[in-house]
Amino acid sequence: RAAACRLTPPLKIKFEYDDEQSAREAVRTLSKQPQTIVVLLAFVNDLPGIFNEADALGLLSGSHAWIGSRSFSPASVNALVDAGRISNTTRDKLEGMLQAGHAPNTESFGLFKQSFARLSPEECEAHSSRD
Repeated sequence: RAAACRLTPPLKIKFEYDDEQSAREAVRTLSKQPQTIVVLLAFVNDLPGIFNEADALGLLSGSHAWIGSRSFSPASVNALVDAGRISNTTRDKLEGMLQAGHAPNTESFGLFKQSFARLSPEECEAHSSRD
């Protein structure tokens, strides 16, 4: 569907579990790509490497949209702050992403679902022909 909508196809960047250097390298690879929507599937142990590197590279300052998995929560990120593994400043930049994953509401989900339902190739063609 991405090609029919004239979108850059998704890119999968992998890293080793519980390996901070591998996670940091994955973020550096991400920073060099044209994609700006990040769907992050990670465990709590991986978050310091990912988010510290992303913050250092400016990827948490509005250039990228981050959608996080539900395997981590505001409480687990706060625990990483308390342990000195993520700074308060970095945590504050994550607040919006974490809120979206842990405080969904029916209205937001409905709008999200509707927007994805429109991404058929036919709909994309119809929208692009109006441009």
